[in-house]
Amino acid sequence: MIGRITTEGVVIEISQPLYPQPKFIVTGPDGNLWFTQDDSCDNGFSSVGRMTPAGVLTEFWQPFCRVLGDITVGPDGNLWFTWNGQSVPFVFSYGVSRITPTGVVTDFPVPRAVGIAAGPDGAIWFTEGGSVYSGEGGLDRIGRVTATGAVSEFALPAGSAPTGIAAGPDGNLWFTESSGNKIGHMTTTGTVTEFPIPTPGSRPMHITHGPDGNLWFTEELGNRIGRITTAGAITEFPIPLPDSRPFDITSGPDGNIWFTHLRANSIGRLNVVRAGPGPQIPKIVPTPRGTPAPRPFRTSSAGSTTGNACQRGCETLLEQLQ
Repeated sequence: MIGRITTEGVVIEISQPLYPQPKFIVTGPDGNLWFTQDDSCDNGFSSVGRMTPAGVLTEFWQPFCRVLGDITVGPDGNLWFTWNGQSVPFVFSYGVSRITPTGVVTDFPVPRAVGIAAGPDGAIWFTEGGSVYSGEGGLDRIGRVTATGAVSEFALPAGSAPTGIAAGPDGNLWFTESSGNKIGHMTTTGTVTEFPIPTPGSRPMHITHGPDGNLWFTEELGNRIGRITTAGAITEFPIPLPDSRPFDITSGPDGNIWFTHLRANSIGRLNVVRAGPGPQIPKIVPTPRGTPAPRPFRTSSAGSTTGNACQRGCETLLEQLQ
């Protein structure tokens, strides 16, 4: 499902096809929501989805058995996303792709891509780390790709496993090291500085530029939200829900930090106090299930209507979720 939550914590859920499953989401330059979705190659389906604020869904299908990752808005007015795939069993390929608001996709093969962000230099930057879930080894690099597909790579210390990445207010790229347990920043010329996280083994995952001029990140195993200043000072804020596994994170229109939990079945909000750097207490916003919005019509990448987005078995799933 795609969910919508107000700044007061009211949730509306818009039903999706049973497969594939939504993963990462961003507001596009056209005012629509764009997201990656796949079923982890169980059935081989994957697509980039576009949903209007009214809930009308269009899917742009990707090659068979392609697992999609993070997605961002590029400085060129297009969407960029990461992926890996299998053309034959156990033969993997990786890449960064560009998709226009009309659904035209261009692939740029890269050695490995996980997180992705638009850089301050007009290029797209991405992390080349391994999967902490699958056990795949990472390349421990930060990559850069231009609009014409020219790729550059910058090495990180071995075992860092870079994951999330975001452009900072200081003109640098900031990233998490899920295995290295550090936050790093890189200049656009490739100079790296690392900052250790106080909590051991916290597994930092995703990172965002906050409304207060700092960077904010999730600590999946540390069960905390971290804040790092551009000077490298880190403050951690424990989440009241035990073992909630905070994962993705973003700045909200209300000036607060919003984040997802992998296990707590809720959305978290952290109130950002701009007046000073003193202690702040995360406030967890409950997400009671509301009435699902009308199910959208689903169109293929060619634009033809394929019917109601809720396919066979979806009604049963909705009843279980409510």
